[in-house]
Amino acid sequence: MIRQFKLGVRLMRYAFGIKLCAGFAILFFLLGILLSFIPARYGVMSSGGGLFLIMPGMWLLQLLFSLVSAGMVQASPWNRSLQTSIQILVGFVGFAASYVVIILLKLPLLPGASEEMRQSIVAELLLDALLAVVVMIYFGTANKFFVTSTVVFVVLFLGLTSVYAILLFPAASRLSFGAAAAIGGAFLIVGAFLQYGLSVLVYKYPPSKKAQLRSLQKYM
Repeated sequence: MIRQFKLGVRLMRYAFGIKLCAGFAILFFLLGILLSFIPARYGVMSSGGGLFLIMPGMWLLQLLFSLVSAGMVQASPWNRSLQTSIQILVGFVGFAASYVVIILLKLPLLPGASEEMRQSIVAELLLDALLAVVVMIYFGTANKFFVTSTVVFVVLFLGLTSVYAILLFPAASRLSFGAAAAIGGAFLIVGAFLQYGLSVLVYKYPPSKKAQLRSLQKYM
């Protein structure tokens, strides 16, 4: 497992658009901080901030996708693994690292926070993890069936945020910060297994041209 993860990290240096992906990852992460913590100061839950904060993991997967789509690993014995276990390992580490950063950034908001604000912080922490799971599910199939996967993603995202705000927020807000963080971590593990299962089901299908960066599409 460690060997596969190291291989995935090494291969990313040959990926298409590595500078562009890194730039977008940093930009969206900074936007996520603004969208998360400005509303939190007023006790308002923001789903958009959490989605941006977990995007670094998404851009890692995009880099690995580019290697497969460009045909750079088709003859390699790692071809199947790169489309399944390796991408899930690298992506999971990226999502988990982003989630740890989210936890560390939210901790300073707790001292002196009102009960309403504390509940919002805790509930949003769980929502961020659930959003990461939705993104993982999306990337399990997006490289092969981009349009269908995107439609499903939008439906899941809108449905999750609506249901969570209406039905699940009261229960989530009663949790302690530590319990919410632990449950969120468990959600990420479940998301990784779901992504792996989906990637195994579809890895034999050809990559979708629409799922790739414009600079790569002309080589497909």
